Amino acid sequence: QKSTGKRFSYYFNEWLRTSNSAPSTKADIVQRVNKNLLPYLDAKPIEQWDTRELYDLLMKVSDRTRETALRLAGVLNQIFKQVFVLKLISVNPAAGLSDLLPKPDKLSSTNFAHITKPEELGNLLKQIDSPPPKQDFVVTQALKLMPLLFLRPINIRFLKWEYIDFETKMINLPATELKTRKPLQVPLARQALEILEQLKPL
Repeated sequence: QKSTGKRFSYYFNEWLRTSNSAPSTKADIVQRVNKNLLPYLDAKPIEQWDTRELYDLLMKVSDRTRETALRLAGVLNQIFKQVFVLKLISVNPAAGLSDLLPKPDKLSSTNFAHITKPEELGNLLKQIDSPPPKQDFVVTQALKLMPLLFLRPINIRFLKWEYIDFETKMINLPATELKTRKPLQVPLARQALEILEQLKPL
């Protein structure tokens, strides 16, 4: 095959542009790829990468977090599959990578940290209200919002002001932001409104 000279980031952005994933999911993927893949995969044209090199790269990620490595293996497979369909490579070097990587430990539900007593929940909420001095203010406010909104952390992290209606005291999440692909309305308690007002200037 004749080399185009284009790097992984070019095909990643093309794949991202045509992906129908929710914006919050895309943002999560971009963050993981920017941190773990782009600094390495853009070192040479995409056609020059082989399975062993991709495997070694993902194993380094797996040493830190197996879940991220498996997710990135899926992303690599989809992108290299597109490059293969374009006939820029003769084989997909990322095919089957996820089968070679260590799987996350399967823990029973009893192994997860959880709260079963009201006083334990009270202590947790007190800790959230009295954060360490060096903890970021926005992180603290996000933690305070979690028990008030009961949204997934990623939906709180990427929450947009345009979704918040201060007059009706409601968060209106569009279907594109949710796994269920259904819009969701979340009522805002007085405490939640106060937290959001504190975040506005930032």
